[in-house]
Amino acid sequence: MAAVEDFLKQIGDAVGLPLHGVKLLLCLVAGPGYSRFTTSMARLRHPTVKDQNSYQTLESVNAIGLFVDSSVLTYNVQYRTTVNQCHNSGIASYTLDGVDHIVFTLIGLGIAYFCFGNDCIHSLANVVIIYVLLLGLGGTSLSVALGFIINMGYLLTGYYYCATDNYDIDWTTAHCVLTLKLIAVVFDRYDGSFDESQLSEEQKRHCLKETPSLLEAGHAYFYGGFLIGPQISMRRYQNFVSGGLLRDISQSPFSSFLPATIRMLASFTYMGIFSVISNQGDPEFMITQEFTRLPTWYRVIYPYLCVRVQFIRYVSAWMLAESGCMMSGISYNEKGTSFYSKWNAMANVHIRILETACNVKQVIQSFNINTNRWGIRTFLSQLALLYFLAVWHGLYIGYFFAFTIEMAVVFMENESMRILAILLGKENISELPLFTRLWVNAYHFLRSFIFMGMGFTGFSLKTLEKTMQAYKNIGIGPLVLLGAWILWYIIFNAIAANKLRQEKAKAAKE
Repeated sequence: MAAVEDFLKQIGDAVGLPLHGVKLLLCLVAGPGYSRFTTSMARLRHPTVKDQNSYQTLESVNAIGLFVDSSVLTYNVQYRTTVNQCHNSGIASYTLDGVDHIVFTLIGLGIAYFCFGNDCIHSLANVVIIYVLLLGLGGTSLSVALGFIINMGYLLTGYYYCATDNYDIDWTTAHCVLTLKLIAVVFDRYDGSFDESQLSEEQKRHCLKETPSLLEAGHAYFYGGFLIGPQISMRRYQNFVSGGLLRDISQSPFSSFLPATIRMLASFTYMGIFSVISNQGDPEFMITQEFTRLPTWYRVIYPYLCVRVQFIRYVSAWMLAESGCMMSGISYNEKGTSFYSKWNAMANVHIRILETACNVKQVIQSFNINTNRWGIRTFLSQLALLYFLAVWHGLYIGYFFAFTIEMAVVFMENESMRILAILLGKENISELPLFTRLWVNAYHFLRSFIFMGMGFTGFSLKTLEKTMQAYKNIGIGPLVLLGAWILWYIIFNAIAANKLRQEKAKAAKE
């Protein structure tokens, strides 16, 4: 084992990753392999419409001579047919579903032990505590309050004892994902205690009418979302294990192989790009004396260059996790219309939108999608969500700088778009002439992404001392741009308001 770890350390030194990071990456790369195995098992146990049409009668199956007693948990042709008949009769294959839960739990715990050693006990302890809470108080408002406090308390305690001033990859990396997952289970069980007429469409899709059993903790350890996400709801996981998610599709679950492979190759491409340019966007460079000797214009745009480089790291990891979800079938999208969109329900990033975004709002809509979606359906206030995410990331002041600046930038974008829509007489930028549209997009891009870079500076450097030193080294350029926007806002907001008054007066005369 020591020799293996030494080898992995050498790989980490070569690619600039700590040992935990190399282990995590290896598990993500292995994800599609796990998925191929579980997809095969799911297809045998829960045949799709296409599979059912290809099966012969039970007698013809017996004629093949592939009989194995069903008391032995072995997948075979006859048992597969029997299970399918049970499902059609409304009889649940609880025992075999339980085997799936156990398999997913063991794989997840194995991954946790491989990556984090004995620290894997933290995830297990947290899961057991929450499921005991659900068994006793599930569906009550008290369970929601206690679940939130216990999950966040466990995570923040881990941050307090384990976090450093650098970029950390340890057991808290996976635990922050687990925290959201367990909070969601508690909330979804609470939603399930209400009549569906009182729920939103989103709540109806995720609510749990019954308290999940401890056996279903396999949801917490499902390899497709255990390490870095995406967030998978308990309801979707249950449908996946029971076969309901894929039972009515017209194609084989193996049709996910091509889109999963495409996603995996895209991930490897991003990894390759990151390995080449990672040194060109190092946030730590902003606190060095060498940085202060660069031209002012470059110091102003450098934080945004850091954003783009670090995005590549996140995106490559997420796409690798997504490919495992696609391969397993849990990311099946019933609303999809193409061979690819049929399997992208768990997509955590929209590459095309992210890479062509002209404002921060588009970045938010295309980046860390499942976490944002989770937050929107959990929190009533956008402000509460942003500051929850700041705490969720860690106890450093830099995270609060980042999300406060994000909120300010989104406000600036909304106000700028509102004023320009009034002055230009167009609700949608796409309706403008090409030249005008280019100028408007350039304006949004320059303003939004310079300030986005300032927010990311706090996010990546974390501590107050480092963040303030970086802001000092960047200089007054961003403050000048902020002052210019405030002046622009005062003047053009007044012009827009006057135009609206004139239009209202004109309409009144007519």
